[in-house]
Amino acid sequence: MERVTKRFGSFAAVDDVSLEVVEGEFFALLGPSGCGKTTSLRMMAGFERPDAGSIALRGRDITDVPPNRRPVNLVFQHYELFPHMTVFQNVAYGLRLRGVAKREIAERVVEMLHVVRVEELAGRDARTLSGGQQQRVALARALVNRPAVLLLDEPLSALDVKLRKQMQLELKAIQHSLGTTFVYVTHDQEEALLMSDRVAIMDRGQVLQVGTPREIYERPAASFVADFVGSLSPFEVRVDGFRDGMVQMHPTPDERVAIRLPGGTITEGALLRAAVRPERIRLLAIGSVPAPTDTALHGVIEAIDYVGTLSHYRVRTALGTLLSHRLNDDPTGAPALGASVTVTWSADAAFVLPD
Repeated sequence: MERVTKRFGSFAAVDDVSLEVVEGEFFALLGPSGCGKTTSLRMMAGFERPDAGSIALRGRDITDVPPNRRPVNLVFQHYELFPHMTVFQNVAYGLRLRGVAKREIAERVVEMLHVVRVEELAGRDARTLSGGQQQRVALARALVNRPAVLLLDEPLSALDVKLRKQMQLELKAIQHSLGTTFVYVTHDQEEALLMSDRVAIMDRGQVLQVGTPREIYERPAASFVADFVGSLSPFEVRVDGFRDGMVQMHPTPDERVAIRLPGGTITEGALLRAAVRPERIRLLAIGSVPAPTDTALHGVIEAIDYVGTLSHYRVRTALGTLLSHRLNDDPTGAPALGASVTVTWSADAAFVLPD
């Protein structure tokens, strides 16, 4: 996509977006509802035409090519299987429309049903399938045509949580084994980070950052990206000085905050908005002394939320309430509600939030 804009009336659903997806990668469009990700996908598929800009596939301009003549397939949020057809007939449908020989159709359908692990359902009516089975059949129907790009519009959103997590891993494995380029739309941050080679974060019709899941999570390029992807403990601090490549702050005389010095010019006395991920915040018993280059704050446990493998601790500090995630099998022992603790993190764990 090169400088693509799509308007509905005066509303810019997609606003001057440029994206390049690499052959064979799993690429996710991630963002909240209304950010422009599904409209972008529909323009890739040919169901919407850009008002400005162009779309190319393998070097060929396809901006004006109708959907049925593009080498792409789209898997919808609702699988749209033909209920009066069997699984085999559903998967074979596109090949029959293209006039592929019956023997080749049979071979390719059987092969694809095996890839998505539903070969035993070939003779079943589509209306009798569970949600997970329908998802696999819809995927097989799209892949059997051997598209250059497979477009997926939140295809797992209708599944229950356990099945959804299972299908995330299966989709990733299928994409890896076939080598087909996947462009995947989702509003689920965990899903995008788990499945994708690269992620584009969208908001209000624009792409704010493109990067690997690790880059997006650990080095967000915008405050929206930092807040949208994962949990965050934000705070404001005033710069008191610098030491060993770190910004130093002292909320009180016996407390300190350390942040690795970011790029750009920062002067003493500047007010910074910064943040740290909850899993990087450690809670120590009173009397424990963090390393001299680490943050050290006084804190009181305000609330504890048990979520299975983790507990979420909300801790009142001089910087406000911070969130800390702690494994429930941590051998050091868990602080109790109302306990006083030392809150600490390494200077590399915190980052300054971009404007």
